[in-house]
Amino acid sequence: MATINNIEDLVRVLDEHPEWLEAVRTRLLTRELLELPQTVARSDERLARIEENQAELTKSQDALVRGHAQLAEALARLEARQDRMQDDLGWIKGRIIYDIVRNDAGLIAREMGSFWRDRWSGPT
Repeated sequence: MATINNIEDLVRVLDEHPEWLEAVRTRLLTRELLELPQTVARSDERLARIEENQAELTKSQDALVRGHAQLAEALARLEARQDRMQDDLGWIKGRIIYDIVRNDAGLIAREMGSFWRDRWSGPT
């Protein structure tokens, strides 16, 4: 049996008998403090998973940003194409109206004359 007369003796005996050190530790520390290393390890694991998820989310977000940019470019091309088509349709409409008026000018003039005579000649 070891004699303990001072703190150095206690430390020496606890170093020589780790099971005694564990018994003293269990008596002095609360359960929460004794479980702290495992709690920290679990927290570190969770943090690592969160960081992995964050990295995956960042990659996904980058892909979405690239996709959005591609869609914006495609939309701009479609809008330009639509503008050209509208211009073309405007020209075609104008050309059709011109051809109608040119081909039917006499008929239009007669109908307009008749319209003006009937409308503005006053009571007959």
